[in-house]
Amino acid sequence: MANKEQFEHNRKSKKFISELKKSITNDNLKCGFCNLDNEINNFICSSCGFPLDLNIIQNEFGLPEIN
Repeated sequence: MANKEQFEHNRKSKKFISELKKSITNDNLKCGFCNLDNEINNFICSSCGFPLDLNIIQNEFGLPEIN
């Protein structure tokens, strides 16, 4: 059972990293909430205040997951 849990954790981590790489464009970081491009050094979105290190995605059931 531990192997299945580790596999699932690794899958989610890889997905998070790939989503993060997609969000970094031209020295800008795209907000995961309002999709505004922010400077790479910002910790929170300059428009909506959402933390830029959080990522909200939909899982296979259509429910939001916060990473």
